[in-house]
Amino acid sequence: NPKTYRPDIDGLRAIAVLSVLLFHFGVESFSGGFIGVDVFFVISGLLITRLILEAVGNESFTFGGFYLRRARRLLPALLFTIFVSFTVGCFVFSPQHLERLGGSALHGILSISNFFFWSESGYFDAEARVKPLLHLWSLSVEEQFYFIWPLTLVLLQRASESRVTTPLIFILLGVASWAFAEWFLKADPAGAFYLLPSRIVEFCMGAVMVWLVGINTPPWIRELALAIGLLLIGYAAIYFTNETSFPGTNSLIPCLGTSLAIFGGSSQYIGTLLRSKPMVFTGLISYSLYLCHWPIYVFYVYVTGSEKLEPLQIASLTVLSFIIATL
Repeated sequence: NPKTYRPDIDGLRAIAVLSVLLFHFGVESFSGGFIGVDVFFVISGLLITRLILEAVGNESFTFGGFYLRRARRLLPALLFTIFVSFTVGCFVFSPQHLERLGGSALHGILSISNFFFWSESGYFDAEARVKPLLHLWSLSVEEQFYFIWPLTLVLLQRASESRVTTPLIFILLGVASWAFAEWFLKADPAGAFYLLPSRIVEFCMGAVMVWLVGINTPPWIRELALAIGLLLIGYAAIYFTNETSFPGTNSLIPCLGTSLAIFGGSSQYIGTLLRSKPMVFTGLISYSLYLCHWPIYVFYVYVTGSEKLEPLQIASLTVLSFIIATL
């Protein structure tokens, strides 16, 4: 919607996807770059909640229309990525790795990749380097979120006319999800990482921002919120590692940072960083960039046998990923 479009959110998307890309390509300074996925989840919580509330408010919301719009947005690039990855895998993978690729492709099409990879092993193990569709786990989590969120939101809106009830319930739901994630981390760390219940808190934090962004504040409050938000995201991306207990409490750091950045994204001065043309462009192609960069990396490493990428290799794969994502 041109009236509600915020270029600063595309700037946040750029930060998210670049963090993930640099983490995946082995840039040591971004040892916590996997938190880019959490930034995406918070943004999705905001945008999807706002979209549904606007449609419900003007009485134009239909479940069919919502899911058709999501399918048009997500499926073409997703199915193309799966098809191309499987085709390339047929030529370069061993039978064993190709068989696993087939399983991940099928689960990706059905939006249950997170269950598939949860059943196999952890996200950070060495075997990840031969799983070109591993990153689809996060899309499956998001698509599962889409199945439950519209009905939940519509029912809450119809059950109470109070503007406080729905965000309050989301806050309580987020607290419950966080508590569950903390318990689940001890019982099954991989399950806590891959499965939706542990991540609901992140979508809820974005959803609550729908009600908070409209609060009137002095301009300096927005500037401060954005500055602190970006620092929190940067701290997590740089200082977290694969040894960091995650999600749970630690995930709240980048998620709170994203929420603050959303609140302050319209700020006059610091906000120009997010609204700059390179950041907005990267944000606009972030979905495609997220989809294509990991298979490119996996197949390159598999064919060349590279253990660790050199700076020139990282730069080349990044440029290639940007070109393919743009196309």
